[in-house]
Amino acid sequence: METIGKVGEMGIYSITSPSGRMYYGSSVDIPERWDAHRQALAAGRHGNKVLQRTADKYGVENMRFRVEERVDDYQRLIEVEQQYIDSIWGKHICMNLVPQAGKPPMGEIATKLLKQAWARPESKARKSAASKAVWERDGHKEARAAKISAAHSTPEAKAKLSAIAKEVMSRPGVKAKHSASVRAALSSPEVKAKISAASKATFSKPEARAKLAAVGKKTWECEAYQAKQAAATSDSWNNKEVRRARQMRHRVSVTIAGRTFEFKSVPEAFNVFGIFEQGVKTNACIRFRTALVAEGHKVYVDPEGSAYHFSIVESRKL
Repeated sequence: METIGKVGEMGIYSITSPSGRMYYGSSVDIPERWDAHRQALAAGRHGNKVLQRTADKYGVENMRFRVEERVDDYQRLIEVEQQYIDSIWGKHICMNLVPQAGKPPMGEIATKLLKQAWARPESKARKSAASKAVWERDGHKEARAAKISAAHSTPEAKAKLSAIAKEVMSRPGVKAKHSASVRAALSSPEVKAKISAASKATFSKPEARAKLAAVGKKTWECEAYQAKQAAATSDSWNNKEVRRARQMRHRVSVTIAGRTFEFKSVPEAFNVFGIFEQGVKTNACIRFRTALVAEGHKVYVDPEGSAYHFSIVESRKL
């Protein structure tokens, strides 16, 4: 990609494809105008569809941008641009959509007029009323939902939607903006209550619970998924701060021989009573702690028959 020009430089520029097709334009700030072209082409939303298709074919990075002529007089800018457009208009190499310099394509003009029309309050009210009338027809919602579901259920459609979502989320700032909007929405008590009610209603149905269980079982049967989860868990436990936070999450009480003691964590209690030294491995400790958290109370019996009654006193958030 060839780029020539200084910030604030005024004049005529061209965009040329590897095949030799050309587009002429003018600007009071050529580098800034090229940035706008490049961003629109990269996002697939350029107003000039011929230029967009060409960039899609060869890649935006392979489009050559250069300054054709510097113009010092603003009043002559359109006049000079017109001379350049005239030199290629009607030829196969021309990618300009209109023969007049400084005028947008008819599609852009029509879009602008349509937006202005729909911005009027009376137009918005008419459109809203018509839309409501359509959606209130018997069977319309169900038919529409079934049509969308059928269209999105094919492997090709799923792959296409996934690719689009990945491309959108890869754009600078989109992921952060999306995360911020989701967090803001979920911070609302009304939204939380609505989501909770919807989840409860869904999972109260036996078929929904069975479907979820089947999906979870199928996922965990995948060896690659198991390996990925095991690696992620191992990596997280290798982080000293994460490991300590998890170990200190639950304060417990332990009763033995009628006496009760309190500890900051399960591992601390195990260490004090020397349970680790009595043959309990780390994995066994984790399984014991997991069961204790789930049940709230659990008894550990050592090889000598002594019973340690563990109870959760407090659970802290990570």
